[in-house]
Amino acid sequence: MYASGLSNELPEPRPRVLAIGYACYDLTFAVARHLGPDEKANAENFAGCGGGLAANAAATAGALGYDTVLAAYLGHDLFGDAHVGELRALDVRVDHLLRSDAPTGVSGVMVKPNGNRTLAAYRGKQPQYPADALDLEVIQPQAVLVDGHQPDVSVSVIQQARARGVPTVLDADADSPRSRALAPIVDHVVAAERFAFDYTGAATLQDALQGMARLAETVVVTLGERGLVWSRHGQTGSLSAYDIEVRDTNGAGDAFHGAYIGALAEGMAWPRLLRFASATGALCCQTVGSRNGLPCRSEVLSLMSAQSIA
Repeated sequence: MYASGLSNELPEPRPRVLAIGYACYDLTFAVARHLGPDEKANAENFAGCGGGLAANAAATAGALGYDTVLAAYLGHDLFGDAHVGELRALDVRVDHLLRSDAPTGVSGVMVKPNGNRTLAAYRGKQPQYPADALDLEVIQPQAVLVDGHQPDVSVSVIQQARARGVPTVLDADADSPRSRALAPIVDHVVAAERFAFDYTGAATLQDALQGMARLAETVVVTLGERGLVWSRHGQTGSLSAYDIEVRDTNGAGDAFHGAYIGALAEGMAWPRLLRFASATGALCCQTVGSRNGLPCRSEVLSLMSAQSIA
């Protein structure tokens, strides 16, 4: 047994999760510092791997052992095929992927030694799922994540999930019309700090959390190395971050979301669920590349046992 009673073995049948949204391919360069105008430099490390909010969350859930379904767009090209290969290796179901000849999105990421990053993404004009593309009666997930990048089908799935009593989670990474439309209709809003401030216009974190709490019954605002704050059923709290060596923060928030929906599907108790997701996101930061450091369940539980955070 690990981490105050959590088992290293998942229940059978394995809890199933569905992630809907964005997939791309990340090209990550480790640099000594961010570059100035017209400046060139040699990277100290390089990683190429799949990326994207929902896709990274799905990859994480797959690495943790959950039965995972991803609905996202990937092109019939080199990057799309490589990404599909990664997902299959992580036992993520790819039969609901949307694919065509439109290019796969690509992100160029530069990471400094402290783990901070800059990122430029090319997405182009990608196909969108129609609203009726996904049937929860067929997929039968125990938790659903949306990131706003496939809005029509996301609204339909959220409505289906509500009718079936399936919890829904929004990955609110950045303020956008799509995220604003989805935030009031999901059960859990798990947001980056920048979304909380941009969405509410608040001057303090406490005010931002209070403003976010009007959106959903459960709100979590992640703060990177400062941990997180949360509001749930009228109660509020905070959680510090795990102490780990940071090499690349890219994908850590996505990994948090993947563990979060897996723990929801498993029925993990609050706030242990937050510790589980936080440990997963922390371990992801120890390797360059958003996918290359995805932990397995035993590694997450070991970190939870080794470090007690509150």
